[in-house]
Amino acid sequence: MVNIQLIGFEKSEIDMFEFNRIINEHINKLRRKLKNIDSIIIHLKEYNREGNRQKFSFHIRVNGSFKPFEASSDDWDFNRALHKIFIKLENEVESSFKVSDQHKKRSSS
Repeated sequence: MVNIQLIGFEKSEIDMFEFNRIINEHINKLRRKLKNIDSIIIHLKEYNREGNRQKFSFHIRVNGSFKPFEASSDDWDFNRALHKIFIKLENEVESSFKVSDQHKKRSSS
């Protein structure tokens, strides 16, 4: 079981059903790529709360038996910002485990 810590959500007026759906979808993808996830920390900051529009800023950190992975994203749309942060995180995980072609050992013929 992954420990998920949410920071900054207590004052937010978001649709928690939609939030949980997006989180579960992306956490399942992360579990396939990273086997030993201990905790996921999601930090939300809202800007211009009194104005007509709100800007949402997310910061995520994944801890486990590997080096911690972090990503951040912001957008005017809550769901889009949430999707963007997980896509950035997944790209970072993939790039850290990918061996580039220039570092592969070439055999001499």
